Amino acid sequence: MDANDPGVCLASVAILGLALSAAWLARRDWKRSRQRPGTYLGYRALWLFCKLWHGVRPRGPDPLPSNGAAILISNHTCTADPLFLLCATRRMISFLMAREYYAIRLLQPIFNLNRTILVNRTGRDTAAIKATLRALGEGRVVGIFPEGGINLDAQRLREAKSGTAMLALLTRAPVIPAFIYRRRHTNHLLLGVLQPARARIYFGKPIDLSSYYGSEHDASALARVTEILMSSIEQLRPKGSAALQICANEPKTPQVSG
Repeated sequence: MDANDPGVCLASVAILGLALSAAWLARRDWKRSRQRPGTYLGYRALWLFCKLWHGVRPRGPDPLPSNGAAILISNHTCTADPLFLLCATRRMISFLMAREYYAIRLLQPIFNLNRTILVNRTGRDTAAIKATLRALGEGRVVGIFPEGGINLDAQRLREAKSGTAMLALLTRAPVIPAFIYRRRHTNHLLLGVLQPARARIYFGKPIDLSSYYGSEHDASALARVTEILMSSIEQLRPKGSAALQICANEPKTPQVSG
C-alpha cells in the first residue's frame, strides 16, 4: 500500500476525523454526566455490554427527572435487572440489594459504581432505611424491586411488602414504574448476567401519591399505596408476555431484596 496514494491519504484523514469526533462527543457526554472519569468509563462499559450482548432496548422516553431524587420500581426477572435498568436510563441508579451479594468480589466494582444500598434479610434493617433516605435526600435515584426477590412466575407479580410505599410517602420523591420483559426468568446468578436476554424496558409515568402524603404511619394507607405501585408495574406488561420461558428448576442463589 503506497502511503502517497491520494486514496490512502483521504481514508487516513477520514478515519482521524471520525476518531476526533468520537473523542469530542465522548468528552461532551462525560462533562454532561458530571461523573468521575472512572465511573463514567465503567458505566459506558456496562451500557455497551447490555446493548450489544443483551440487546436491551427501552420502550418510550426516559421518564427519570434530569436531576433530583426519584424512586424507580420494577418487576424482578433475573440478577441482571439492575444493569438493564441502568442502561435504559440516563441517570445513575443506586439499587437496594441483599447484603450477601456483596461478598461476590467479582461483582463488587459494579456495586460500588452505582453506590448500591445493602440490605439485611434478617428483619427490619434500619441502617438500610437510613441509607435510602440519605440517598434520596442527596438527590439520587434509588432503584427498588418491591417483590423482594427474583420472581420466576412470568404470569403474575409477587405480593409486595409496604417498605417501598413508606419510603415514597416519607420522601415524597416521584415514583416511576418500569416493567422488564425478557425471554427467560432465572435466579441463577451467572446465567442471569451472561445469557443474552433480548430485554425490553417499558416505563410508565410518575405515580401520583399526593393524596396519601402524611399517611406513612397508617397501615391501611400503606397497603393501598403498595397496591397502586404494583398495579402501575403490572399495567406496563406487554401483551403476550405470559409466554415467557421460565427456568424454575435452576439452582437458587441469593436474591435482590426490595
